[in-house]
Amino acid sequence: MVIGASILWVGWFCFNCGCAGGANGIVILAFANTALSSATSMVVWMAIEWIIQKKCTVMGTMTGAIAGLVGITPGAGYVPLWSSMIIGATVAPVCYFAITKIKQRFGYDDALDAFGCHGVGGI
Repeated sequence: MVIGASILWVGWFCFNCGCAGGANGIVILAFANTALSSATSMVVWMAIEWIIQKKCTVMGTMTGAIAGLVGITPGAGYVPLWSSMIIGATVAPVCYFAITKIKQRFGYDDALDAFGCHGVGGI
């Protein structure tokens, strides 16, 4: 899980920064926003797990980071740094709820939580 999520994380930086189409200020902002959003989402996800389950998991931590990546992607090169932290902090609880409650409620098969993380986080 950690190796796969780490590879995805590095690739996501390349995706968000590469969409700028050149070496300019948008690339720098996209890189910083991607890092801040994913880190903030990871910390918020860990806090949620700590409050609800009384423990943090590696799987949850990496899922939180990926949720932050998903949330910041549309505006990575265009939003101010402070808002990337807000995006990361808001996408974590929404995705956590989708993965833990909505999936359980509707009983759909989503072994990698792709819908709960990518689908809901993207929306």
